[in-house]
Amino acid sequence: MTEVEIMQDIRLTDEQVIRCEMHSFTNLVNSIFYELQLLAGELGKTDVFFSEMALCEQIIASFHNRDQAIESVHRAESFGRRILEVARLEVAQSGRGDLGEYLENLEAMMEVVEVRTRELLARLDMPGGWVTFRTREILEGLRQVLDAIALNSHGRFGFVYDRPGSSDRYGFSLRITGARDGLISMPPIFIDCLRDLVANSRKYTEPGGTIEASLSQDPAWLEIAVEDSGRGIPPEEMERVVLFGVRGTNVQDLPTRGGGFGLTKVWYASRQYGGRLWIASDAGSGTRVRVRLPRPVPAG
Repeated sequence: MTEVEIMQDIRLTDEQVIRCEMHSFTNLVNSIFYELQLLAGELGKTDVFFSEMALCEQIIASFHNRDQAIESVHRAESFGRRILEVARLEVAQSGRGDLGEYLENLEAMMEVVEVRTRELLARLDMPGGWVTFRTREILEGLRQVLDAIALNSHGRFGFVYDRPGSSDRYGFSLRITGARDGLISMPPIFIDCLRDLVANSRKYTEPGGTIEASLSQDPAWLEIAVEDSGRGIPPEEMERVVLFGVRGTNVQDLPTRGGGFGLTKVWYASRQYGGRLWIASDAGSGTRVRVRLPRPVPAG
């Protein structure tokens, strides 16, 4: 594959920076919105979740301003409980046992909301710092997200771990090297970036394809990479796909629930920490995104 280092200086507005920081949360709230929409259709009650869906839209709209965004994150768990209560009540009143999968999907997404809320608030409390993570927890967090995405597909696809995909199942693996005693250090936003890159790969790869992620550290560098067997990016567009709201011309026919700025977020985060970003791809041959960050020099 052709690899290009993204060197351009992308200027983001304050609003775009906030939207990048809230990218994962935006995708999650969008998924909850569409799940409620599907459940309402199954119930035959188009407006049954009108208030809850309007709240989803209000939360996403709040991500243009930092103070409003933080307020929305603080309210996220109570917002999740409210949605689950209303959904459970409506399904119970319908008497339909076949709607349990919608509740299961919403419950899985609310578990992710809880994780995202804790992470975002912790990140806001200590901007710029490096944190030590257990590698096992990183893997479990990725699998939690992928399992929730699979549930949200209502049987269209699933994931198998540490082996090749088959038919309607993606093959996913995470390789970690250089960890000491099962620990690896990085700025917390890159846990989010890793998940975003994996979710992006899933969007642009057909079921049955592969997604391979890696984390490696040595005394000088931390490197994150995600490679897939998907549609790829036309070589002449690799510099452009990191721009805010820009997608490759060969994937614009695909419906997505994101804002088109996942790669912008990865670029922005890498710049914040003095890192470098490379994209390797050929149309129809998959994509690899690689970020390398200089590790902090120990004090003294």
